[in-house]
Formats: sequence, structure tokens, C-alpha cells
Amino acid sequence: MRVLKTLVKCIIILVVLFLLSAAESLADWFASNINGEVFIGFLLGVVIAITIAVSYTHLRAHETRR
Repeated sequence: MRVLKTLVKCIIILVVLFLLSAAESLADWFASNINGEVFIGFLLGVVIAITIAVSYTHLRAHETRR
């Protein structure tokens, strides 16, 4: 069971790294094709959305431990 949990964690880390890489490519594309102010707004929106999603997931994880 412990091996399975470790394997799942490794897969999650790999998926996150892949998504970060894809996001960097997308950010480069946006930077080259979109006005700077719009790009900064887009990045802030993405950061806020990710923060809310992670915060919610973290909160739910704590609730399920009870």
C-alpha cells in the first residue's frame, strides 16, 4: 500500500511539472501575441484561480481527516 501511495505521488508530481511546462509555453505565446497589460492581467487571474483551487482542496483535505 505504501508503494502505491508513493507511486501516485510521483505521478502527480510529474503531471504538475508537465502542466507547468505547458503553462510556460502558453505564457510565451501570450507574451508574444498580446499587449503587455492584458498579459499581466491574464497571469494575475491564473495565479488567483490556482490559489483559490489549491486553498479549497487543502481545506477539504483537512475536513475529511475528522
